[in-house]
Amino acid sequence: KKLSLDLLSKKRSITKAITLKNDHIIKDVELVNENDEIIIATAKGNCIRIPVDTIRAQGKTAQGVIGIRMKTEDDCVAGLTKVSEGQDVLTITSLALAKKTDESTYQCAKNKGGKGIRCHKLSDKTGELVGILAMKDEDLLLCTQNGKIIRISSDDVRESKRDTTGNKLQNLDKG
Repeated sequence: KKLSLDLLSKKRSITKAITLKNDHIIKDVELVNENDEIIIATAKGNCIRIPVDTIRAQGKTAQGVIGIRMKTEDDCVAGLTKVSEGQDVLTITSLALAKKTDESTYQCAKNKGGKGIRCHKLSDKTGELVGILAMKDEDLLLCTQNGKIIRISSDDVRESKRDTTGNKLQNLDKG
């Protein structure tokens, strides 16, 4: 869903910004301009890159539009990121395997709502995709549910092709 920032400018403690179905949650929010592009990724490893201007701005109570079609019923959105030329796209799985890929390998779709392309090769050894981030020479903080945090440089993440499994960034406890 795209929402004009003017609709959220009133000084209230709580403002409704979207109507969600019972089992839906908000995963990510990005501040974008009309000429920006975003990548939406699913937990099953697919993603779509779309121009922001293909999404029509809606009111505060609207549900939004389909950004990417899921291939299976148990799939969900893993994240979204604003991407621009010259950045790398980092994808990370639930078992701490990550890779970065040049943004130019993600071709821009003409419109929203497609099935997308494979952005991370997944298996039982990798887990599902849990995040996607566009970055350029930044440090990253990885945090587990148990509170373990490590800091790594983006240079430590090996650059790979779009459809690879990635490299281990952090050793995780069982479970």
